[in-house]
Amino acid sequence: MDKYVTQQLKMLFVAIGLVFSQSVEAEPLVSFYKLISIGYQYNQREIVTVGVLFVDYRSSVIYPNRESYELKNNADAIIVAFGSQFERAELKKLNGKFVKVYGIYEHFNHSKKMVGHMHHISLLEPIE
Repeated sequence: MDKYVTQQLKMLFVAIGLVFSQSVEAEPLVSFYKLISIGYQYNQREIVTVGVLFVDYRSSVIYPNRESYELKNNADAIIVAFGSQFERAELKKLNGKFVKVYGIYEHFNHSKKMVGHMHHISLLEPIE
């Protein structure tokens, strides 16, 4: 086999491996209520979830529904750590809106203050 064909086959196997590993690792849409009740099962995993976004000058969280958002019921909230690719001014425009968030979820085991934490956010999409 010539060098070009060998290199192309290697790249193909790497690509197939990446697609397979992503499809195995990434969870489909996970209900916010599952994260509240059995979030430990999704600890350290990439997930997609939907919630109402709240952004202020120091933090960002999502709530499962509009009522929790309005009451700022942090017992039902997930902290969202947006990276530098998201501008604060743009995030504030989504305040109070339902959004789809894709990132890595960390469950807070014994915290009564918050459900968990999401980081390495790669997708934030408004639903409304």
